[in-house]
Amino acid sequence: MLLPRRRFLRSAALTGLAAGTLGLSDRALALVPQRPALLPHEDFSFIFLTDTHIQPELDAAKGCMACFRQARTANVDFTLQGGDHIFDALGVPKSRALSLMDLYKQTADTLGHQVYNTMGNHDIMGVYTKSGIEPTDPLYGKKYYIDNFGAPY
Repeated sequence: MLLPRRRFLRSAALTGLAAGTLGLSDRALALVPQRPALLPHEDFSFIFLTDTHIQPELDAAKGCMACFRQARTANVDFTLQGGDHIFDALGVPKSRALSLMDLYKQTADTLGHQVYNTMGNHDIMGVYTKSGIEPTDPLYGKKYYIDNFGAPY
């Protein structure tokens, strides 16, 4: 049965009015979860970088270095890298993927502070068959990223 809009609204209003006038006992209020107080903490600042897509072609490494040089001038506590560190490990031979990751890590090391990394789709090795990398390869897929940066957050 469909309830006409006006009848629904009138019923909802009466229900709310009844609930408000009945009130809740102290005991019932005690059962309502309370938001914990914020813990004291020190302020911090960070940089968020993403999609650096580093590669030696098209001066991508030069552009990435310029970005990281600018980041070094900021007074921050750490950097978050949002993924797609390189371009790209999906469909290239293993040697190419490894050299791209080495290039990225050398560049990121110049930041001079902690970098927390997250995995992007371009950071996964060999999932396109044109890469020639077999799924049995120890670095296949996410393992490539995990070996270079740790857990794939």
